[in-house]
Amino acid sequence: MKHGIFAPVAMALAPLALAAVVSTDEFAQAASVEARGLDALRCEVLAANASKVTKQ
Repeated sequence: MKHGIFAPVAMALAPLALAAVVSTDEFAQAASVEARGLDALRCEVLAANASKVTKQ
């Protein structure tokens, strides 16, 4: 019976915990760094593809 009560409470608290983490400055900074890394990776892939096209 304890598990029957725990699951709905956990389901209700999980979004609150996620919102608390997402609203922190550390999360925002990490997301920004990740976005810059993905942008750099995209630029490298595009440059590699462009060099392959010009060599053909």
